[in-house]
Amino acid sequence: MVETPQRVSAPVTSPASPPVRFFVLIGGLLLIPLLCLWVVEAEIVVATVHATILSLPFAAAFVTTIIIFVNGLFQRYLPRLSLSSVEILILYCMMAVATTLFSIDTMTLLIPMMGHPFWFATPENRWSDLFHPYLPDWLTVRDRDILRGYYYGGASFWEPVVFLNWLTPLLWWLLFVSSLLVISGGLGLFLSKRWLWEERLSYPLTRYPLELTVGKAIKAKTFWYALLIVAFIELINGFHSLYPQVPQMKLMIDLTPFFQTEPWRAIGSLPVRFYPLVSGSAYFAPTDLTFSLWLFFVLWKVQMVVRHWLGWRFPGTYLGEQVCGAWLGLAAATLWRGRASWVPSVKFVSSQRGGKAFGLSSLVAAITFISFLAQSGMGWAVAVAWATLYWMLVLASGRMRAELGPPTHELHFIGPEALLVHTIGSTAFSTRHLTAMSLFYWLVYGFRAHPLPSLLESLKIAERSLLGLMPMTAWCLCGGLAGALSAPIVLLSRFYRLGALSKVQGYSIYPSVETYQRLAEWLTARPSTRWDIVRELLIGLGLFSAMMVARSYWLWFPLHPVGYTVGTGWTMSWMWFSVLIGWMVKTVVLRYWGYRGYQRTMPFMVGAITGQILGGSGWAAYGAIVGKRTYSFFP
Repeated sequence: MVETPQRVSAPVTSPASPPVRFFVLIGGLLLIPLLCLWVVEAEIVVATVHATILSLPFAAAFVTTIIIFVNGLFQRYLPRLSLSSVEILILYCMMAVATTLFSIDTMTLLIPMMGHPFWFATPENRWSDLFHPYLPDWLTVRDRDILRGYYYGGASFWEPVVFLNWLTPLLWWLLFVSSLLVISGGLGLFLSKRWLWEERLSYPLTRYPLELTVGKAIKAKTFWYALLIVAFIELINGFHSLYPQVPQMKLMIDLTPFFQTEPWRAIGSLPVRFYPLVSGSAYFAPTDLTFSLWLFFVLWKVQMVVRHWLGWRFPGTYLGEQVCGAWLGLAAATLWRGRASWVPSVKFVSSQRGGKAFGLSSLVAAITFISFLAQSGMGWAVAVAWATLYWMLVLASGRMRAELGPPTHELHFIGPEALLVHTIGSTAFSTRHLTAMSLFYWLVYGFRAHPLPSLLESLKIAERSLLGLMPMTAWCLCGGLAGALSAPIVLLSRFYRLGALSKVQGYSIYPSVETYQRLAEWLTARPSTRWDIVRELLIGLGLFSAMMVARSYWLWFPLHPVGYTVGTGWTMSWMWFSVLIGWMVKTVVLRYWGYRGYQRTMPFMVGAITGQILGGSGWAAYGAIVGKRTYSFFP
């Protein structure tokens, strides 16, 4: 679970940063809009992949890998123009943070939600009467003439009348996202003292970029063997998707048809898919986590069958309420166990060069964040409650990534607004409160992409590469701001040209449908406290707490509580078998070959990850360029 059992004191200040040339910042800021265009084209417009929901940022990893290979040529023939390993890592971290803001779960959901309730309002759904008056003009776009081009295409976002109608709400949302970024940076620095130097958390997902840049994996023959094998498989499967006569190297079996009788049909979808990318990432994670991940996925399926057999009804497609209870338990445990480090952590941040100014900026950003929620219609009390629950869930995702590095983490349909309504009851909130909370559904849709976990991993990379924490935070925030600026520009430019309802093949309006239909139900039915959901939350919290206690008293206890928080969901249903493969390989290697064998095997796993990133992302890039759906490496 941790790298070393002993505690190591944090330095009074971060080490002096190695020199970083200014053109690296310029290069990163120029790369991010191109990266955004590629991701939007690949995931939403032509819907080739669905991969920004993975913990390892595939787009940033792909571009970084290309940079590393090209940089090798520069080092040989034009050494003065080559990049240092630290500069490459900075570019990776900038792109990783930026990707979280234009992933399929964040700002790509915000843009559709700004006009959806006005375009799809009908006399039958009565949206205009139910909540239109409570949607802030400064955060939405109401004019149907302006929205027509967005939904049907054949128009230009840059027409003055169109651009000006979107400009004001976009600037306000940019202010909100900027405050979120600064809070994430401040929270990352605050947590770094305890997590980096006292607990020595392992941050498994940082192993891949570090091994490629400052490690020796790329020099091993096994790295290249694995890369070529996996890339060849991706190449063949990509050609098969374009030319069916080309043989396919099938990596998936769907077991769903074998479970169609009662009560087994409650299992639902059960694909068995092998992803070298996921198995390689699982190889770097602790074995108790990977064991718990695939085992809890199986146990979730067993629970669904048993409940169906007994006739017990439960809310949520993936028992998300139980998972949410576990997430809240993880956040509470993290805060409680680290309470002794709160004051020293504040002093540590203040001791850094520019730390006091950044700490003050983080405080201002937090006030801005709460004020924005309140002014949107939540009011101050609801805004504080919503923000508290939101940042607790974000903290839980950050802890998962820092301590154990799961290949994914998701929490659907049970964000802060649903928690408040289901536990307190909708009657405790006014129409304005419920409408405002629904307007932020884009931010809590799945918790699969957020700047904080990526920032925490960037700080670990900074510590390993002897780059100061404050400089790395500044680089990452620049990247995040570039991503926040790129997302609306790219989305609106492409959608006005193609049409969200015309030529866009990926999902662009479904989350908006979910949130506004749910809002209409809340306002019409005014449901009271859902005690069945409260029960599931408490079950999840209780099981998580029991496993935490068991691991504290019994070192042999095999189940990791974080596996319980991550082991279910749509994404895990695709990758559970790959996690199982990664766990089996690492367990066998450690048992029969020891740590030396683990080190020798590691380049092969890095090569397997690289092969799928290059092969799969290459097809995604090709599909984005030609505007055609091609081979999808995930899912």
